[in-house]
Amino acid sequence: GALDDSISVASSTANEEHSDNEVVVKPKVNPDSGDESEKLAVPDPQHRINESPDKKLRRKRFMIAEELYTTEEAYFSRLSLIHIEFRNRLKGPDGRYIVPDRIIQEIFMNSEQLYTLHQLLRDRLKERIESWELRPRIGDIMKDMAPYFALYTTYMSMFEQAIKTLNDTCSKNEQFANVVKTIEADELCANLKLSQHMLGPVQRIPRYRMLLEDYIKRLPEDSPDYPDVKESLDKVAAAANKANDDIAKLENFQLVMHLLRSVS
Repeated sequence: GALDDSISVASSTANEEHSDNEVVVKPKVNPDSGDESEKLAVPDPQHRINESPDKKLRRKRFMIAEELYTTEEAYFSRLSLIHIEFRNRLKGPDGRYIVPDRIIQEIFMNSEQLYTLHQLLRDRLKERIESWELRPRIGDIMKDMAPYFALYTTYMSMFEQAIKTLNDTCSKNEQFANVVKTIEADELCANLKLSQHMLGPVQRIPRYRMLLEDYIKRLPEDSPDYPDVKESLDKVAAAANKANDDIAKLENFQLVMHLLRSVS
């Protein structure tokens, strides 16, 4: 389908095109407009005193949608750190990796697919937030993307080996260890280890479930957005449950839980 084609095209350029200066764009608001949906984004507490229940729900839905986008932006930055920044720093002056391809494959797993998927999701959410007054819904976007969250099952199946390979290579290869130390000291890492950033995908699916649950609670069942949000939530919940089961089956379960606590 079109999404598959987009993922294929974006994958081929993922290592070449990346902006380090993404900004969160607020939706354009015309305070003089008579359209109530445009005024949802105006932070005017005084007017909220007499806010109607319906308008309050619409404002809350926008806030949740905006949080979905801003957290997606932050998550994509974490994927970029691993898939773009870390991978590029492992290349020598000749453009070749300083460690065998097998090690690169084990450490980065299917991060390229996740990077491409969430680049598309981030861009679609950004566009939707910017034009929220014209199309105030998120269910269609999440419904389109939810089937691809099966990629996380693959990621989890390889995660334990990836961490082991990362640690073993640091112990045996001084040049590799120095690259890891350098990037972990960079402000990009925000005082977290690379292994903690690599755990980011494990946390993302449960976050989608939480936000969609909050959103649908404030969505009338007769809303055009409701069927898509409900379908998305069912798929995301299934993916989250699968991720939790996969974590519980890991041999180094305690290590993963320690990493989760460290970044929470």
